[in-house]
Amino acid sequence: MVAAAVALLIDVGFRHERTTAFYYWAADAGGTKEQRAHDHAWVASHHDLVLADGRWACAWVAREPKVLDRARPGPAGFEHLVGQYRAALAGRAPMPITMSNRVMIGVQAWAHLCPGSRDGTFVEAGDD
Repeated sequence: MVAAAVALLIDVGFRHERTTAFYYWAADAGGTKEQRAHDHAWVASHHDLVLADGRWACAWVAREPKVLDRARPGPAGFEHLVGQYRAALAGRAPMPITMSNRVMIGVQAWAHLCPGSRDGTFVEAGDD
């Protein structure tokens, strides 16, 4: 019983660490100075919506073929995967942030939030 409780606490702590990292990087907005400020503030103040979008990104990428090389051009490459994800977002409810920053929420979910994201389940780490 004690071992199960300790395992649960470790799991909760790990999930909190991953979610915290996801929020931090999802709020790292790009674009003009005004866009960055607006999108950063919106992401920082709408954690529930951002987390839901991140979880949707995890479910979406789990259905896609694994990207074996981040640098590979063409259909097996990371840029192609991101382009496919951008197109898939067209069917989702809009968010009042730039599309590039909306896509970044998904990319950061793949890196920090999705189960298996740190062990290369979806995207193999590059040589860099």
